[in-house]
Amino acid sequence: MTDAARILKRLVWKALFNFAPLLYEHFKSGGRLSCYPAVFDATRTIFIHVPKAAGCSVVSAFYREQFVNHRSWRYYRGTNRSKFDDYFKFAVVREPLDRFASAFDYVKAGGCGPVDECFAQTVLKPFSTANELAHALQDPLTRDQVLFRRPYFLPQAWFIADDAGRSKMNRLLRFEHLAEDLQRLADELGRNKLLLRRLNKTPGRSPVAFDSQTIAVLNRIYREDFPLWRAAGGFAKRATAACNPSLAGMLKASPFL
Repeated sequence: MTDAARILKRLVWKALFNFAPLLYEHFKSGGRLSCYPAVFDATRTIFIHVPKAAGCSVVSAFYREQFVNHRSWRYYRGTNRSKFDDYFKFAVVREPLDRFASAFDYVKAGGCGPVDECFAQTVLKPFSTANELAHALQDPLTRDQVLFRRPYFLPQAWFIADDAGRSKMNRLLRFEHLAEDLQRLADELGRNKLLLRRLNKTPGRSPVAFDSQTIAVLNRIYREDFPLWRAAGGFAKRATAACNPSLAGMLKASPFL
């Protein structure tokens, strides 16, 4: 593939992502038939699996299943509007910079299969730390390649919020307090006590130090995620405040970090 063809391909994906998200998800999924997982119908709930936000742990504890695909709310509404309106919708949100670092470590370690390994050995190969990758995202072509090739670096808002930043969920759970929030939700829905286990956790992770420039870069990219993260833990309302928190002292210890 020529350089011009690669650039055109990235522009097409970006246009679909921005202006036709259902088509974006359709083609990214290989054009597979749309359907709701059986566990969603059985429980009349929809869990939006935001990448690198303890989704596998939630699916195992709440549904006793191994995996639910990374789909946005638009996918489920487009598949069956009646079910989407009637079912209880929830998701887990994570501090955006911490999630970015986790996604980088996860994919660099091989991710979940050959496609992730190829992405790590090509796109992420020049970068040894999440901070280095964040610096590179100042280049539009690199940013598009990183964001649109794999789901891990997409903003959380893309999965759970509309274009105005309003959450489409009935409940947002906090990654940093997941056991507490998920059990409270289970109690409210009449479920038994849950066993929340750490799944899909990247081994051997080291703390990452983002410098001021990369924090500014990531704050711009994930500017819609911060209000959603701040609003998590209760019934989701529209969050209007722009948040640019410092990393220092921000996160409490979490078993899912």
